[in-house]
Amino acid sequence: MARIGLADPADFPEDQRDSLVSLSPKEGLPEEYHHLIESPVRNIYRTVGRSPPLLVAFREFGRTVWSECGLSPREREIVILTVGRALDAAYEWHQHVRVGLSEGLAPEEIAAIADDDRGAFEGRDRALVEFAAGFATGSLGVPTLEVFVDYFDEPTAVGTGVLIGLYAIIGLIESGFDLGTEEPFVGWGLDGL
Repeated sequence: MARIGLADPADFPEDQRDSLVSLSPKEGLPEEYHHLIESPVRNIYRTVGRSPPLLVAFREFGRTVWSECGLSPREREIVILTVGRALDAAYEWHQHVRVGLSEGLAPEEIAAIADDDRGAFEGRDRALVEFAAGFATGSLGVPTLEVFVDYFDEPTAVGTGVLIGLYAIIGLIESGFDLGTEEPFVGWGLDGL
């Protein structure tokens, strides 16, 4: 149960209600996983929506980071899931298992992230997982950064760092206000798939 009241969509002007809706509903999600989202209205936005001006800025910032971080949607989801797992952010993990599946990640890849099995990845994907885990936990070493930059570039390293920072903030909001998932938690081991 959330520690503060969540914004009620009915209290928002009709032209602002879409600010409470997920950026990634069922579109693109394989049909067998449609049960992972029952309502497009997400608790993270209902929480930040208690301050409507912050919600508008938060959503704009999030859209910009998603589109300008330098990563493909699939790569972005590898990073977000790695951050969610590294920070034990269950809400974030739950949301992005669904998004990751819709962006082409296989359940086995997501399970490897959950298990911190970095050896399951190679090349660019391995560089993403190593960079994201190190950055999120404050343990990023120079060799890991150099490998990342070899596969990507320095602007993408900065964009990925900002993406990681955004999801660290979401993790803090989640834990600070004790957000629950809108649907039953998919589980770290994906037993809820």
